[in-house]
Amino acid sequence: MARLCSARTSQGWMFPKHSFVKPIFDETMKAMFEAGLLARLYEKYFGIYDRGGCEATVEDNKAGFALVQALFYILGTGSALAFFIGLLEWLLAKLKSRREAKT
Repeated sequence: MARLCSARTSQGWMFPKHSFVKPIFDETMKAMFEAGLLARLYEKYFGIYDRGGCEATVEDNKAGFALVQALFYILGTGSALAFFIGLLEWLLAKLKSRREAKT
């Protein structure tokens, strides 16, 4: 059962610390929630949702941040691996060109 609790809390973890976009996004999400647009989207794509009992807890925000943190680590590991593979290819090409120049 999907819940619309996230529209009632700040979505600020998605933006830089002092971003001017954060309050604009929060106001837009609040207006969409109050207009019923989010409810219609949830009904269309997720089926039934819980309309009440949405108390924002610290654990809810930590779970979202933990997911972003894990994705960041995966992206960082992939980027570092791609960098080292590119460096290795460059070194091997240099060694190959030196060997061909000697012969």
